[in-house]
Order: sequence, then C-alpha cells, then structure tokens
Amino acid sequence: MTHSTQTVSERKESDKEQRRKSILRAAQGVFIKLGFHETTIEKIAQEAALGKGTVYYYYDNKEAILTDIMVDLLQSGVHRLLHEAARSGGIREALGMCASRAFDFIIEHLSLWHVVQHELPRFRDKCPGHSAKLVKEASHNRRLAVRLLGRALRRSGKCEDAEVIFDLISSQIIGYAHSHFAEKKSRAGFHQKLQYGLDI
Repeated sequence: MTHSTQTVSERKESDKEQRRKSILRAAQGVFIKLGFHETTIEKIAQEAALGKGTVYYYYDNKEAILTDIMVDLLQSGVHRLLHEAARSGGIREALGMCASRAFDFIIEHLSLWHVVQHELPRFRDKCPGHSAKLVKEASHNRRLAVRLLGRALRRSGKCEDAEVIFDLISSQIIGYAHSHFAEKKSRAGFHQKLQYGLDI
C-alpha cells in the first residue's frame, strides 16, 4: 500500500514538473517573439495550450516565469559544458571548447538575458524568491567553473590564479557575444577572435 502511494505521488510530481517545463518552453517562445512588456500570462497559457488558471497555479507573474527560464537555461548549459570539458584533453583544449560553447550559448539566449538585466529591479520586487534563485544559480555555476579550472591548471603543472583566468575569459566571451548581437556579424569571426584571445 505504501509503495503504491509513493508511486502515485511520484507520478504526480513528475506530471507537475512536466507541466511546469511546458509552461517555460511556451513562455520562452512568447518572450522572444513579443518582448517582455507585450507578454502576458494569457498569451503564455495560449501558447502552452493550458488554461490561464493553470499557469497561475505554478507562477504568480511573468517575472517569476522568466527568472525560472533563466535558471533552467543556466543549469542545462553548465551541465552540458562540464560534460564536454570532462572529455577534453589538455587545459588549452578544454578552455577553447568551453569558451566556444559558452559563446554560442550566450548568443542563443542573449535577448532573454537583456530582458532580465533590464527588468532586474522589478523582478526583485515582484518575485524575490525566484530572483534570489537566479542569482544563487549563477554564483554556484561560477564557483564550480573556477574550481574545475583550478584542478585542470594544477594537473597541467600551472600555478596561475583560476579565478582571474575565469574572469578574463568570461569578460571576453560576454563582450564578443554583445558585439555579435549588436553588429550582426558572423559567429565565425568572433570564434577566431576568441581563440586568438585564449592563445594570448
């Protein structure tokens, strides 16, 4: 009886998580298409083929939805990067691969980042819990990346400061991503600049 109850409970939790993810997938498309201010809970519900009340059951407002989209993107992005970095050879190969993947990832989702950054004060007021989760996730990912970079440097017999190297590479990647977004130039040129910067 207990086992049966647990199974039903687990299935319900799984269904809830799938519905939450379907809301986030639909909302991401609406945010990109309409922008933050034109997006409404009703339009998100229509895109997700759900009732508006169902969306409100999971989220109080669109700010909370957008911050959860970014949290999920951060989590999936860093897991993918860590998996690929673990298969890389030396420190140079691992850095080059991670930098290139991070560059493409940021470009792919830069419009959403711009919305979050522009609306951040409003987000903190309307959904402090979700905003704190986003900041916490970003901080966690940074600490994890610095720690892994430090291990790779030590294995290569280098004693450089992993945090400084990470910050320099991150600044380069973000700068190139914003330039690409603003200037609409090809990714290939920015990838070449990125590799040149890593060589230096």
